[in-house]
Amino acid sequence: MPGVFRFGIFFKIVVSFFIVLMGIYLHLMQVPDVDIETSLSIDKLAHLAFFYIASLWFFLIVRPDQAVVIIILMTVYAFSLELLQMTTLHRTFEWLDWFADTLGIFLSFIHVFKKDILNKIKSTKAC
Repeated sequence: MPGVFRFGIFFKIVVSFFIVLMGIYLHLMQVPDVDIETSLSIDKLAHLAFFYIASLWFFLIVRPDQAVVIIILMTVYAFSLELLQMTTLHRTFEWLDWFADTLGIFLSFIHVFKKDILNKIKSTKAC
């Protein structure tokens, strides 16, 4: 985590803005027709991967005590993108997409804060 903190605020804002815009673009673009039976799982994996990476960035640029705020904002962002898809003719709102988005957010949280989580579990078992 220390490596991310050395970047200036301007860099963090530009990358964060790019990530938000990329999420909007990816959720609103027309998906090419793919005649593969696993396209459903590929779509969900793409949702999970995008939100894992995006959340990872935001968790790494804020203080650890702001993690809950990031979880809430990213979950609302994911839901908003799903609602926004209803305004297009070629995309639809899907609860499974939102679930995959949210799963990516929580997996990223666990990845970044796994030491803190394990220490918390150990300290409660010791009591």
